[in-house]
Amino acid sequence: MSGTRTTAAAFALDRDLTEEEVGRAVARYRASGAAVPA
Repeated sequence: MSGTRTTAAAFALDRDLTEEEVGRAVARYRASGAAVPA
């Protein structure tokens, strides 16, 4: 997935994840240095 405009909401919709799974995914993105909007 390229670009830094992916929001947690879009991530959830695209991947059909639970809120907890989205939180973990966002944490991984932040840890990797990607810009993740709140």
